[in-house]
Amino acid sequence: MAKGTTIRMWHRTVFILLLIIILGFGTVVSSLAKLQLAQGAELKTKAFDNQLQSTPLTAQRGTIYDCNMKKLAESANVWDVILEPACITNDKDRKTISEGLSKILGLDNDDLLKKCQKKSSYYEVIKKKIEA
Repeated sequence: MAKGTTIRMWHRTVFILLLIIILGFGTVVSSLAKLQLAQGAELKTKAFDNQLQSTPLTAQRGTIYDCNMKKLAESANVWDVILEPACITNDKDRKTISEGLSKILGLDNDDLLKKCQKKSSYYEVIKKKIEA
């Protein structure tokens, strides 16, 4: 009789453990279904917005002084003007671009026109370190 009771208790223990495991998996599956079906579109939008968020960072390094407090160097925001001549399709646009840039940047129009006519180039430096 003791042996039968032990087997019955073992079966009941296994049944209870299986029931707990099934309930646990059911809870996890229902939570996943809720996230996927009910909140899926909202969470997808939030994830997309987080991935494409840009934050400008300023790189202020400060001013460097010598022992007499004379400025040796100071921070400055500078820009480089780059031209992509391969994307300029006709000569009229090349001439207009070279004339406009020569007026704005104070450069020689003929030199700019030569850079604009390099049809195989995708990267031509026009002017470096222009202060903002």
